[in-house]
Formats: sequence, structure tokens, C-alpha cells
Amino acid sequence: MLSLSDAMISKIVDDPAYRSKPTEESGLSASMVCVIRPGPNQGYTMGFKHVFYLKASLTAVVALIGIA
Repeated sequence: MLSLSDAMISKIVDDPAYRSKPTEESGLSASMVCVIRPGPNQGYTMGFKHVFYLKASLTAVVALIGIA
């Protein structure tokens, strides 16, 4: 899809601010950055949203069991 080198992937994962650097410095085009950093309801953020709902529901179940 993006054909990034292992070194470039490592830089992006280790330093999320690397994506925000100017194109000349990072070597990433604007379209690459859009793929790596999707909108607020996609990818990385969406995963944490599901984890939050799972944790909240499990907490509610434990609370109900504790009351009973």
C-alpha cells in the first residue's frame, strides 16, 4: 500500500510527531500522512473507543455482581 522501508516505519511508530514534520524533512507526502493518520473515527482512535466500551461494560457487570 505505502511501500515504506522498515526504518521509516520504525521512525513513525517510535515518534508520532515525525508525521507532522515538513515533507522535505520526513520524506512523507501529504497523501501518505493522510493514510498513516486517519480521521478521528478511524483506525487507532476507533480501536481505543471499542476498548473503552468493553471496559465500561465489564465494570458495570462487576458492579452488578458485587451488589447481588
